Amino acid sequence: MALPALGTDLFVPALPELTRSLGATVSAGQFTLTAYFIGLAAGMLFWGPLSDRFGRKPVLLAGLATMLAASLAAALIESIAAVALARLAQGVAMSSGAVIVRSIVRDLHVQEQAARMLARVAIVFSIVPIAAPLAGAQLAGRWGWQAVFWGLAFAAAVLLAATAARLRETAP
Repeated sequence: MALPALGTDLFVPALPELTRSLGATVSAGQFTLTAYFIGLAAGMLFWGPLSDRFGRKPVLLAGLATMLAASLAAALIESIAAVALARLAQGVAMSSGAVIVRSIVRDLHVQEQAARMLARVAIVFSIVPIAAPLAGAQLAGRWGWQAVFWGLAFAAAVLLAATAARLRETAP
């Protein structure tokens, strides 16, 4: 559920280095963040219906796999326009967690239990806006702007592995 905030807050400290490194204008660098938000908004529209049709876990796996691919692409490309496209794809992908987690909680729990579970999720979610900018600044300052995308790719790989393992556990 915290993926959208992670994608923003981890990335923002790397913006000046990204812009400088790629020889881009400040507005072009800022557009990479705008592209991410456009992707988030677009993704919110279709992950829910897809997970209703094909199931929560397979669609969540698809979102996480797309996040991994977009993060790897962003770490390896050398043009601001290509980074913006990768950020658009990241936004679409990273919105999957926010949409599907809420659906899973509502699927598995009744009203009061769902409210308690979503409150617990919100507590975890509240840590991301505090910790991610600090981590993003450290990553970008120490290893360059690409390190932020390597970090996001690592997060996607861990979540993908955990979700796939959980899917195997619950398979008939």
